[in-house]
Amino acid sequence: MNKKKSIRKCPICQEENGEILHTQKFVLPEGHPLSNGYDILCCDRCGFVYADTTVSQKDYDIFYAKLSKYEDKKTATGGGGLPMMPHDFKKRLNVLLNFYQIRAFAF
Repeated sequence: MNKKKSIRKCPICQEENGEILHTQKFVLPEGHPLSNGYDILCCDRCGFVYADTTVSQKDYDIFYAKLSKYEDKKTATGGGGLPMMPHDFKKRLNVLLNFYQIRAFAF
């Protein structure tokens, strides 16, 4: 077990200690508003799992407003550039329902 005192308190119970489940690292360009990594912690008190980061909500707001590639229709995938075809959706849903042997819907 790899325990640590968290950078930020648990959002559920405000505990300051947790177990590191994973360390996520990123390669980011210089001046990027988000951090280059963070630990995924499991709270010692309540078991909630969260990202232990110093990045503020303001930093995330700046990132999504100015730098998010998902807002650019040229680079985004699944962002709604093409309308979903109802028959295609039904076909895909039926494949999933059949796979999981769920017969709750009939199309």
